[in-house]
Amino acid sequence: TQPGSAMYWFEPQRRDFAQLRWRGSNPTGAWDSAEAQFGQQKIEDGRRSRDFGSNNEDRESNVDTSRGLAFEASKAVGTRHHLTYGMDHYDDEVESSRTRTDIQTGATSVRASRFPDGSTMSQFGVFAADDWSASERLDVLGGVRWNMSRTRLPASSGFAATTVSDDGFAGNLSVAYEVTQSVRLVANLGQGFRTPNVFDLGTFGDRPGNRFNVPNPDLEPEHVTTFDAGWKVMNDLLQGEFIGYYSRYRDKITSVLTGEVTDSGRLVVQSRNAAR
Repeated sequence: TQPGSAMYWFEPQRRDFAQLRWRGSNPTGAWDSAEAQFGQQKIEDGRRSRDFGSNNEDRESNVDTSRGLAFEASKAVGTRHHLTYGMDHYDDEVESSRTRTDIQTGATSVRASRFPDGSTMSQFGVFAADDWSASERLDVLGGVRWNMSRTRLPASSGFAATTVSDDGFAGNLSVAYEVTQSVRLVANLGQGFRTPNVFDLGTFGDRPGNRFNVPNPDLEPEHVTTFDAGWKVMNDLLQGEFIGYYSRYRDKITSVLTGEVTDSGRLVVQSRNAAR
């Protein structure tokens, strides 16, 4: 019956990115080819908002600085195996602040930020995959990855400092069979997971849709298992593929109503592992 906001602007929206990449094309005892990358990006997500019928205008500054290092190498082992392996490491740091101004009086006050200011997330992973030419017609690719993450949320008004650590394995198995020179049957089975990040764990405050989000430090990783199969065709007249798939997504993080309401009438929500 009325708008949720008199004003809701995203400003400023800014992204700065830089990357260095090294490629090694001279074969060594450890690899036939290799590549390393180092990059940094800074994303600024500012907001300016005012509830409908309110004199209070909120201005937010949310900045995420991310640094990443990745290395990948490949090596032929004999005539039937092609090995790929590597690692990656990422660090994120979040700066967040919010101020409120009464547009009638001009009085300004500091408010609770959208994210705990100074939150960090560190991720490290290693992986290996083997492409095995089992026969002239059959090709098998298997891979495994181990990943570790640690998210730290400093203490803020109403919430204690929290550290959440997760680690786990993800794997993939792919098979391709050449029926003819132009037709190939393919199938893949893979499993993966996503650990909760700062947004999942530490977002709190006013949200669009007349909601108020409270954090949940007890979140667990999301998990997904996917199977797909089909055929691919490539000849002088036709190139195409037909694939069917089935995915099972468990422990998906979603926003859930808690049944509570704030003093200003906003519906209290919380991120939980409640969807699939």
